Amino acid sequence: MDSNVDSFLEWTISQFKSLKTNDFSGIGIVIYNDLQRLPYSELTPDAGKRFSLPISDPERILRIFQEISSVKSPYHDGFHLISSGLTLTNLCCYFAPPIVVGLGFQGIHGARFRSAQYGSVLPAVDRVAIIGKEYQSYIFKKPYNGEKRIH
Repeated sequence: MDSNVDSFLEWTISQFKSLKTNDFSGIGIVIYNDLQRLPYSELTPDAGKRFSLPISDPERILRIFQEISSVKSPYHDGFHLISSGLTLTNLCCYFAPPIVVGLGFQGIHGARFRSAQYGSVLPAVDRVAIIGKEYQSYIFKKPYNGEKRIH
């Protein structure tokens, strides 16, 4: 499972970087193993119906991500949730992991980065990947040791 998840995330990141756009808003992806234990709330409850979720086809997931990652899209905000079996189940979610005291990081980073960093240590989370507006990318996974992983 881990190699499939890592391959999927690395492929997704590389696809975004190869198709850069001027209106890219950034993206956050949570790979989870237990949806019931995730601290999240849907920001746009109609997104699942609008995009006919759940979806397991990686190409289709990528197309949806590319479509909604425009600042003009009402679906660009929040994190998108994918099961450890690589099925996209939820779009545009407020992901609210608790702050982990002592889990620091050098440098200045925004809320998406911190949510990914803190969320990556949750038992229900396998990986959290983010791509910033300037296409800087990170994959956080357990055991989190404070190092950024740039791809």
